[in-house]
Amino acid sequence: MQIKDYQIVILGLLIALGSVCSTWILSKSVVEFQKLQNQTIRVTGSASQKVTSDSASWTINFRTKQPLLKDGYAKLNSDAKLIKEFLIVNGIEENDISFSSINSYENYKRLPNGHTSNDVDTYTVYQSVTVKSNDINKFTEMSKKVDELVNKDINLNAERIQYFVSNLDDIKIQMVGEASKNAKLRAESMVSGTNGKIGVMLEVATEADETLTKDVCLHIASNAPEFVSREEIPASVIEEEKRIEMGKEDLANKPEQIREKIVEGRVNKLMAQRCLLEQPFVKNPDLTVAQLIEGKTTIVKFDRYVLGEGLEKRQDNFAEEVMSQIKG
Repeated sequence: MQIKDYQIVILGLLIALGSVCSTWILSKSVVEFQKLQNQTIRVTGSASQKVTSDSASWTINFRTKQPLLKDGYAKLNSDAKLIKEFLIVNGIEENDISFSSINSYENYKRLPNGHTSNDVDTYTVYQSVTVKSNDINKFTEMSKKVDELVNKDINLNAERIQYFVSNLDDIKIQMVGEASKNAKLRAESMVSGTNGKIGVMLEVATEADETLTKDVCLHIASNAPEFVSREEIPASVIEEEKRIEMGKEDLANKPEQIREKIVEGRVNKLMAQRCLLEQPFVKNPDLTVAQLIEGKTTIVKFDRYVLGEGLEKRQDNFAEEVMSQIKG
């Protein structure tokens, strides 16, 4: 019969959430960048966990065929009582037993030419019973004894036992997190094994075109955004920027209301510069990143990390280096 223990395996984020992790490797020099600029490494993480079912359900369908409809109902009622007794004897609580309504249909006589006549030959009367319980061990034992009902002249069809895990959604969420961490560690390990200096790991909500994800990774590596969107910016960060702007000398003699409007505009501009979706796309500044991916995918999060030594001295010129590659 069914095994009560399941092995749930989430292979990367592609299966669990439809997400894609892409790592774009940028090397430490222009020459090496040219060699690697068309290479994208897609990294998937994995997580597995063994879970045990905590409830089960079993359905038995039974029927009878009789010349008279009333005889069919009588036979079916008799079978239902025997099945109920069988279930209770095997440890099932009466409250956990549920019988469906009784249904029936006519079987018409066949003519010598093989066609169906309008005369009723027999009636088929059928019903089902479903048992649900948290004591899943009982189901295994009962399924082995179902022949006892067959020996009592009950025409039945026992369906496969269905096993359930009540907190499966929570387990999936936990495993997706573990798979994501695993993917990130693998990506970092792969980048550190090359001459790469800047790595980007991008997670999107749906599988996207490889060229698109590579372009977004290239943009992140070049422009170093801090957040995906405004919603991620902590209120404390915005308040601190407001405080700094309000204290600038060029606003000292402005009326309070004017100062607030100017500060609001400046802070909005600063926040836009720090949000990936609002930044002008590095390959085409007429488009924001949000416009670039619109209708194609949704960015969940990203990680940008720097590997190697001495890179801090070169980061200020990295955007110029990327643009020089784009132009030719």
